[in-house]
This record gives sequence, structure tokens and C-alpha cells, in this order.
Amino acid sequence: MNKWIMFAFGLMSYVLTAQNQKPWDILHADANIRITPEKKQVDGRVVYEIQIRKKTDSIVLNAGDEMKILSVQSGHKKIKFEHKQNRLILHEIFPKGRKIKISIDYQSHPKQAMYFTGWNTPYRKQVWTQGQGKNNSHWMPGPDDQNEKFTWKMTIDFPPGYHVISNGEFIRADTLDSEQWKWTYRLSQPASFYLMFVGAGKYDVLKSDVQGIPLEHYYYPDEPDGIYSYRLSDTLFSWMQDQMGVNYPWKVYREIPIKNFFYGGMENVTSSVFSDNYYVNDSAWTGSRTFNILAHELAHQWLGNLVTAVSSRHHWIHESFATFWAYEAEKDFFGKDYHGWKKYRSFQDIFEAWKNGDTIPLMHPKASTTTFYTKGARILEMMRDRLGAHTFKKVLRNFLEKNRYKNVSTSDFKKSLYAVTGDSLNDFFDYWFKHSDLPEFTYQKKENRLIIHTRHPWPVKVRLFRRNKKTEDIVVKNDTTLILPDDYVFFLPNPGLEILSHHDWQLTEAELFNAIRYPMDNIDFYRILRQFASIPYERKKAVLYDIAKWDYYYPVYVEVIKQLPEKWGNFEAEMFKEMIKKSGEGKAYLLYLLNDRFPDTLKPVLVDLLQDKSYKVIKQSLYLLIRRYPQEASVFLKLTEGKGMHQPSKNLRILWLAMAIHYNYGDISQREKWKKELYSYTEPGRDVMARIIAC
Repeated sequence: MNKWIMFAFGLMSYVLTAQNQKPWDILHADANIRITPEKKQVDGRVVYEIQIRKKTDSIVLNAGDEMKILSVQSGHKKIKFEHKQNRLILHEIFPKGRKIKISIDYQSHPKQAMYFTGWNTPYRKQVWTQGQGKNNSHWMPGPDDQNEKFTWKMTIDFPPGYHVISNGEFIRADTLDSEQWKWTYRLSQPASFYLMFVGAGKYDVLKSDVQGIPLEHYYYPDEPDGIYSYRLSDTLFSWMQDQMGVNYPWKVYREIPIKNFFYGGMENVTSSVFSDNYYVNDSAWTGSRTFNILAHELAHQWLGNLVTAVSSRHHWIHESFATFWAYEAEKDFFGKDYHGWKKYRSFQDIFEAWKNGDTIPLMHPKASTTTFYTKGARILEMMRDRLGAHTFKKVLRNFLEKNRYKNVSTSDFKKSLYAVTGDSLNDFFDYWFKHSDLPEFTYQKKENRLIIHTRHPWPVKVRLFRRNKKTEDIVVKNDTTLILPDDYVFFLPNPGLEILSHHDWQLTEAELFNAIRYPMDNIDFYRILRQFASIPYERKKAVLYDIAKWDYYYPVYVEVIKQLPEKWGNFEAEMFKEMIKKSGEGKAYLLYLLNDRFPDTLKPVLVDLLQDKSYKVIKQSLYLLIRRYPQEASVFLKLTEGKGMHQPSKNLRILWLAMAIHYNYGDISQREKWKKELYSYTEPGRDVMARIIAC
């Protein structure tokens, strides 16, 4: 694309933008709200500072139908308004060039977007908002259009004894009277209305400073061990800023656990929240899930908040990028093997969804969650590999710097691609962003030939393994036949899962036994091992035993267990002992596969695991032991009494209570106390996951 075409494209974009621009623009909002949580009520006044760009006879905002608009004024003049179908239409002649202030007084009992959890119960009480997908206009009149970006000051009156949180810098907290405190926050850089946040609960704050940015990690004073959730947060913040190539664009960053949140997390500007199911101590920490959520929401502070898509057609700029950077963070923090296993599972999920009719492409407003998040992230990974990591980061830096605090589209990203590389990658975008087809390859080996058939072709490597541990990579796109060399041993399609693609292939038994001895990445070894499932157990048991003794990432051991016979003897038990001690965070997955088939020689191993650090491991070991040896239930219950009390979902504690009651552990008064505790987990106000498990 030459510079004159680029100039014409830019001029056309400018003209279209000017034609579609609203006649007014919100510059700032000054909001004062009083929240009465027992009544689920918000009383407020919001003053919008608005620039009139073109003469107009109306300004249209959003306001939930459950909201009561009390008055609208500009200065001392009352403004006529209509409030219907979640819209607030202000009728007035507004001359071009004026900067006006519109004041709106209102009261609301929000049906959505503001949630009151635990009030009128004895359990944890919180208030929190969720703008994306729910619309903050249910608790404050405002523009649900994400293209409207502005700064704001938020003042919240709330009952004393709670920590109240919003966006931007904390200004002050003042005592009004015995029933109300006033909290003030200010966001100095513009952001979309859906990113506005108000929250309140019983919190303490762990504070730190990374590269001059104050970080605030919120925790429950009654569960301070949950601070463990943030053990990598400061390092992650520094890492993420380095990856983006652009300094963190806001003045503070917060991470806040909230109760009964219906998503994993939400990237409210400067104040990310996450479900307190992932607020965990070291016994509940699984590493990846909590970390992944925190990394994902942090990435959004650049991609989604600093630059915001003009419409859901370009939603990949938010979710695909945030998912991609969370994956990259996991690779750097947890290692290549963890990343490879997660990549393998994501490929499986993408293809399963595609085969079941998920065929809407990435650049479409109705694309699925799997497409916007998982598939989009893997597509960006391929783009990074094609450009090279250094060039990819230069493109991203250019994109972020040129569009700071603006709304963006895919074409803006392609402009940055062209500016840095001289190539807009049109072929890549046409295939991966505008179409849903995925490359499919089938392989058939005949004598010294490997016959490859393709559907929806895209270039992919086939690795030939040769004698003396030599390898040769051949790039295949269309139907082709490869003549295999004389020293051929076996082949592997798409090594390292570099390309999102599906491969129908099967090695012979002789090839498999040779392949298992060759060095390769854990995930490629796992793919080879899965093909051993077709080999009778007696012919492969010695190889499986060798694998059990070698050091692999835990999915390899999971696959070994799946290929063991239903009935185990001491041979299989010894294999399990070797694998369980090397499985790390994967111990629970091995235990889930154990069922009742283990011999008595494994009983001491399971008893030892009752003292494991992981709640999941303790729970599964306790379940297996009591199911197999019910006559010794009291021994196992005594060893685990009191464990799991601070697990968010309480699944270990609930299992323990149910077993203690069923097997008459303790005396009658204790069991009555435990019955009440077990029943309490089903009550309103409890954590949703705990209620589901307890019921």
C-alpha cells in the first residue's frame, strides 16, 4: 500500500468520522450519590460539563426505566426532558460552540448494574457495580455509548464502618454524621462510562509502589491470608508495563475481591475487581486461575481502557489482547510447559466449538466468548510469531501511543502495523479475522510417502524425525505428498502447536515406540503419548513405567493413568507413587482418576496427602479414603478437622461436615453444631458457590 493510498484512506476516515460525530461531547462529570444499602436505593445529582460542537435541539443520555428523574437544570434554568425506554432526552436549543453544565437530580432502585450482597443477612455485606453488559445508567444517568469518554469526580455518601472505593485518585473521606461518611475520588484522564465503578465493603488495604505508581491490594480483615492472592501482583505490574512499551496510563491501580461476582473479573478503570472465589490463601492457590484473572484485567488498563473499541465488531482489541497477555504472563511466570498444556486445551476448546456450529468470525459483533477470548488470543500469538516478538511490541506501542484515551477500530491497528512494518497483513486479517474456517490436515503414510490432504489451508510445519536425533521441518499448505528420507523414524504435524489447526494423524506402533525416546517439548510428547492408547496394555506397560519415573509436566502423568487397566496391582501402584510426588499442582487431577481401583499399598500415600498444602488434594484424598475404608472414617476426619475453613467455595469444609455427620464423628452436641454450620452455607447472603455445593 503506497503513501497516497494511505493518505486517501486516512482522509476518507476523517470525513466519515466528522459526518458521524455527535453534535455534543461530554467533557467531565461531577457526581454526588448517597447509597442506602438496606433499601437498595441511590439518591444522586450528577453535573455534566458538555461541549456543544454543532447546534442541536436535544441531548440524549441513558437512564434506566426504574430510575426517577427529579429535575434537570442548566444553571438556574429548568430543562424539559423525556424519560422512556431507558433514555433521557433533554429538549433545549443548544447553540454551537457553547460549553454548558447540565445538572440531573434522580433516585433509583437499580434492577441491575449495582448489586447489594449480604445486606439484611449476618454474612459479608458489600455493594458493587458492573457497567459492562449491565449499563451503569441504571444507577446514574449517563451515556452507555462507549465512544463517549470523559473525566469524572465521584463523591459517595455511605454508612460508616465500610471502605468505599471508586475510580482514580482517592481525595478524602469525611465524617458527615453518625450515619454517613463522604468519600471522594477523581479520575483525571478520560474513560468510558461503562468503566465507572463504585464499591463498598469491609476491607483493609495492602499498599505498594511500582515504578512510581501506587498499587492497592484489597483484602478481607477477617481472612487476611487471602493476601497470598497478590503474591505476584507487583512483579506482574512491572512485567506488563514492560510488555506494553507504554507507561501505565492512570495514576493508581487497585485489585479488589468482591462477593458473588458473576464473572472472573472486570477491568474498571484504575480499579479492577475479581470474584472472591479467587481470593485465596496458599492452600487454595492453584497459581494459574487467580493469576490469569489479575493479569487479564491489568492488561485491559491499556487495551480496553486507554484505547477503547468503537463498537463490538472490534471487541477483539479488548478481549483477545487481554487474554493474549495473560497467556504470555503465565508462560513467563509458570513456564513453557504450563503454557503449552493450556495452549493444547484451548485448541481443543476452539475446535470443539467450531465443530458444534460456532462459526461467527472474530471481527463480528456477535462472535462468541470462545472466539473473542481464546481464539482471538491464539490468533494474536500467531501474528506475534509471524512478525517477531520485537516488531510485534513496536506495533503495539505505536498503536497505544497514537490513540491514547481514544476510541479505535481494527483499521487503526492496521495503520500501526503498516507504519512499523510496511505491511498491513491483509492476508492474515482476511483469513483469521474475517472468516471462521480453521485449517484441517489429514495424513496417510504409504511405504516411503506421506500423503497430506488439506481443507481451508494455511501454512503449517510438519517435522520429520530422523535417525541420530536429527529433525527436518517442511512447511505444508496445500495437498501434497512428501517422499520420506531413508533414515526416517516418525513425523509430527504442527510441532509446538504454532498454528491453530486440526490434524488427523496416527503413527504406527513401531513409530510410537521409537518416538517416545526422542527429545521434544512436553506438549508434543503428550500428543505422542495419547496415541499409545491404541496399543494393548501388556505391550506398552514397561514404557509407561519408564515415563512414570521420568520428569514431566503433570498432564503426561494424567494420560498415563488413563491408559492403565481398571484393576491395579502393586506394579501400577508403584507407578502412581512415582507420578504423584512429581505432579506439583496436578496432584488433584491424578487423584480424580484414582476412583476405587487402587490397592491397599496406596493407602499410606493417601493418608499422607491428608496433610498436603492444597485443599483440593486433601478433599480428594479424604473422599477416596472414607469411601474405601468407611470403618476408619473417624481417623481420617480427625486428621483433617478444621481444614478448609477459609476456602472461598468451602467445598473441603462442606465435604468434611457431611462426612462427620454421616459417620457419627464426635458427640451429639458437636454434630448438631456441624449440622447448623452445614445448613448455614445454603442461606441467602452466603457465597454462591458454597450455596450450590452445600445444597
